[in-house]
Amino acid sequence: VVSRWWNQYQSMPWLDRLMCTVSCHVQGKDEYGRMLRRTLMRYANLASILTFRSVSTAVYKRFPTMSHVMEAGFMTPDEHKKLECLNSPHNKFWVPCVWFVNLAVKARQEDRISDYVSLAHIFREVNNLRSQCEK
Repeated sequence: VVSRWWNQYQSMPWLDRLMCTVSCHVQGKDEYGRMLRRTLMRYANLASILTFRSVSTAVYKRFPTMSHVMEAGFMTPDEHKKLECLNSPHNKFWVPCVWFVNLAVKARQEDRISDYVSLAHIFREVNNLRSQCEK
């Protein structure tokens, strides 16, 4: 019983390492830099919420529809439309991960991420999150 519980606990998506990595490598003390870090982590949180909605009744009760997720501030109305337009019978947790990667690449092109080593570090962490979401 303990082993099963521990395995479930370990397979849960944790955002801590990704958050620290984004905070460390995405630069800018201005408003745009702050919003860039915030948006990246909002996408990561959205991927987690989409995963937890499919396995946790408590999370599903809190967010019974994608409109509830949007109203809670985890995605914008435009992002909600994009997510809803994607027809898939499967969980769409991976879509915010794609948005995350695209925004991180844009941040690198704008020199908000200093080098490709830092970008690769961020990618490793978001890939870890994505793999935890699909377990």
